[in-house]
Amino acid sequence: MKLTKPILKQIIKEALSNQEIDAKLYDLFSAGNGAQAEAIAATFGKDNFFVGTEFVYHDFSDAEMSNMNLSKSNFSLSIFSGASLRGADLTDADLRGTFLIGTDLSGANLSGAMLNRMKGNRTNGANINLQNANLSGASLMDADFEDGNLKGVNMSNANAKKIKLVLANLENANLFGANLRGANLSGANLSGADLSDCNLTGVRLRLAKLDNIKYDESTKWPKGF
Repeated sequence: MKLTKPILKQIIKEALSNQEIDAKLYDLFSAGNGAQAEAIAATFGKDNFFVGTEFVYHDFSDAEMSNMNLSKSNFSLSIFSGASLRGADLTDADLRGTFLIGTDLSGANLSGAMLNRMKGNRTNGANINLQNANLSGASLMDADFEDGNLKGVNMSNANAKKIKLVLANLENANLFGANLRGANLSGANLSGADLSDCNLTGVRLRLAKLDNIKYDESTKWPKGF
């Protein structure tokens, strides 16, 4: 729904109480017009209105939520396929079991977020901030986190075949049991990372920093490494 000035005036006219304003803002947000809803909320002096919001098991497919402040919100089991969360603040958000397939997360801040068992195949996350986030058991095949901050991230047992982590910071990352077959980690910083039982078959590690990494007899290295 495109919000023209007449529609906005109608919203203001009909909003006879604070509760009605809030309800209309949530209606816009749930319909996939999050960025517009946040902008309207600000006109009513409701800054950061959607911080800590809760929409569990909701369909946000193709939603426009760029640059929104959604920190500490609960979106567990929700669907964001094809949605734009570019530049959004999802610090400490609960995104466990979500579908983020083909989602635009470029420049988004998901530091400390819970993303356990999420589906993020083909996600665009260039310059993403996933510091100390939990992606254990996540599916990240063909995702692009180039130049991202994944310091201290937990990607244990993640399926990240062909993921792009060029120039990414994976310092002290937990990659125990992760499947990174065919991934591109050229120029990545893996200092102190746990690569135990990790599948690195066919992985590109050109100019990657591998100081003080942890590995074991189950770690599978690229041919000739």
